[in-house]
Amino acid sequence: MAVSPVQPTQANFVIGPPFAPEEMKVLYEQAGLRVKSGDAALSKRLSAIRQEYVVVFTNPIQDGKSLLQRLLEGILGKEVAKLETAVSQASVQGNPMPCLSIGLKTSSFADGSPLSANLPDTALKDIESALRMAFKAEWVQSRIY
Repeated sequence: MAVSPVQPTQANFVIGPPFAPEEMKVLYEQAGLRVKSGDAALSKRLSAIRQEYVVVFTNPIQDGKSLLQRLLEGILGKEVAKLETAVSQASVQGNPMPCLSIGLKTSSFADGSPLSANLPDTALKDIESALRMAFKAEWVQSRIY
């Protein structure tokens, strides 16, 4: 009996700190210094703003598709009919970072097949690069489950 490979169920993308403009770097440095002295208010507020931005990126706009959905269609070369996402917070070296999760088995292409059925290895790196550019992040790390 042939065993089919297990398809992943979820892809997570942790979005690193912004790289521009310079004023933002200074603000993030100040937040880091304040955290070290016991005041995490600025760090939490900056994290909340970035997380809200990721949520906006995943919400449908005028034509019913989100910016993320359009990005995935461009990278994967197929129409994405349903896109299940969640935005949470990850901690990297004690710093809060937004984490975008995509349900690969619950999201589907127009032909009904799940995203997990047609996700080439190179696609994750392409998605990372596109998210890094969209969020002006120093880095984006992905993990598939």
